[in-house]
Amino acid sequence: MDIYHAVRSPGYLKLLLIAALLGAPISLLALVFIQLVHLGENFLWHDIPHWLGADRPPWWLLLLIPTLAGVLVALVRKLPGDGGHHPLGAMGPGGTPLVHVPSILLAALFSLSAGIVLGPEAPLIALGTGVAGAVGILVARGNTNGILILTLAGGFGAIAAIFGNPLAAAILLIESIGIGGPMLVTVMLPGLLSAGIGYLVFTGVGEWTGIHAPSLTIPILPPGGRPTWADMGWAIVVGVGCAVLMVLIRRCSGWVQSVGKGQSYFLAIPAVGFVVGLCAIAYSLLTGADPVDVLFSGQTQVGTLGAEATTLALGTLALLVVFKGIAYGVSLGSGFRGGPIFPALFLGAALGLIAGRLLPGMSPLAGFAAGMAAATAAQMRLPLSALVIVTLLCGTQGLQVLPIVIMAVVIGVVVRGLLDTEPPPALSESSEGPPSGSTDGTANGSPTPATA
Repeated sequence: MDIYHAVRSPGYLKLLLIAALLGAPISLLALVFIQLVHLGENFLWHDIPHWLGADRPPWWLLLLIPTLAGVLVALVRKLPGDGGHHPLGAMGPGGTPLVHVPSILLAALFSLSAGIVLGPEAPLIALGTGVAGAVGILVARGNTNGILILTLAGGFGAIAAIFGNPLAAAILLIESIGIGGPMLVTVMLPGLLSAGIGYLVFTGVGEWTGIHAPSLTIPILPPGGRPTWADMGWAIVVGVGCAVLMVLIRRCSGWVQSVGKGQSYFLAIPAVGFVVGLCAIAYSLLTGADPVDVLFSGQTQVGTLGAEATTLALGTLALLVVFKGIAYGVSLGSGFRGGPIFPALFLGAALGLIAGRLLPGMSPLAGFAAGMAAATAAQMRLPLSALVIVTLLCGTQGLQVLPIVIMAVVIGVVVRGLLDTEPPPALSESSEGPPSGSTDGTANGSPTPATA
């Protein structure tokens, strides 16, 4: 049904109202999950070292925490839902059954709090689609399209909490699930309404100031101005380099996945956690920098890169790319749970800063923006999503390098396509071990929106 017929349908108007009512509760649930992750990170990596009288986590803690997290994730994956879809699998929301949501959130909470190099976007999508899908089943009464629309609206509301903007959430979900044609606007309206109403939780309304949530915008960007011809030329080199880096990381992930195939979860997942800890230790030993820099998704660390763009030693930046890249690769290919976006953003930013300081005539800002754009686009193969996310990250100052961002996005997608001639198959959970329900690479085995 196209939008012109949909808005004349009482049933569709009812779905719009329900989507609006769902926005705020789902955004609050997403915020609770994000805060739980932050509390876990602070407890494990700040409070415990402080109690031990150390300024930084000792080496044995760097190995112990990710390894123990692997054991916990292996236990959680015995629950319904298998902890969610594989990080290398399709990211589009497939209508997560509500009974699967607890295992998805627990697996992601243990993974992200322990410093595994993955992001929170995938579990947030599962949370939103799971809650909204359950409501849709109750109110849509067997109407498949109605259930689909409400399910996706829940995903819009939840993912807006992490991207700090309903527009980024809308484009990411629409592009990732491939909705087009007359159905696009029909699905988009309830989703945007859910995300917009839900975002009032963070912006506030009237006398209420809202609940503070981290902004996606980087407060301090590297130095730079309007693009020069040198910036435009070197951006091609940066784009190719970042895309190649993402391809290498994905091949590393595929190797890790193949090695772990058929192995016990209680051996394979903790082993990857141990390797992530080793990467952090090696980085700290070689640079003297904080080993925690290698851990986590990089979502909040990108701002530090921007602020210290001209003061960080180039050798430290280079080793950060190496060791965080390895940690990212093994995390993607493991049984840990999370999303792939923010580590790609961080690594692209770091590699772009190196280029911006080494390549003659290129500003650090141009390298920073081009690196993020190319790496994100190459990892996700979603050019519009990458463009919007990087533009929002750079804020108003970044608008002046928008042509560079656009060019880098195109280069990232093209290079990834040339190096990976075959599109990656949708991963099922059975590729890792005994399945708990997922059979098609979606979040938990429900039909994708294209076939619902």
